[in-house]
Amino acid sequence: MCPLSCGSFLIVEVTDHRLPHPPGQKTPQSVSARTGKTIVAIRIILADDHQAYRQHLRAMLEQEPDMIVIAEAEDGQTVVRLVREMSPSAPPGLVIMDVTMPRLNGIDATRQIISTHPWVKVLALSMHTDPSIVQAMTQSGAAGYVCKNDPFSALTHAIRAVVAEKANN
Repeated sequence: MCPLSCGSFLIVEVTDHRLPHPPGQKTPQSVSARTGKTIVAIRIILADDHQAYRQHLRAMLEQEPDMIVIAEAEDGQTVVRLVREMSPSAPPGLVIMDVTMPRLNGIDATRQIISTHPWVKVLALSMHTDPSIVQAMTQSGAAGYVCKNDPFSALTHAIRAVVAEKANN
């Protein structure tokens, strides 16, 4: 199931049969500071045009023991370039993508990423609740959609659900 959430606004199932990660690549791991156990780390790129929002989101995500923010992008062109440069040597597992960004919007950036790096998942994170925008993101290849006004726990739940779906394909 693909999490698409804006409060109780919309839930859509998306079937995805992409590779879980580039061929020959191992899943990244880290050691939990809380438990000392080795855990699979979710390598995340944040793409949002608001720097303060990215910094705040990064700080919150880095409190999660299984999430690592490996890069940030202020526009769609930059996130596409980052994914291209990181793959396949140290691929991101997930891009958290805003919809409205300069130079290249999140819909088109998602389409480009998915077409060239099908093992990378994209999770939309936006203030938009218009069903046509949600549909455009999912049609471009986004594995989920979360609204910025949803609680942080909805985002972390969606991240883990999208990555779990990725691991099962």
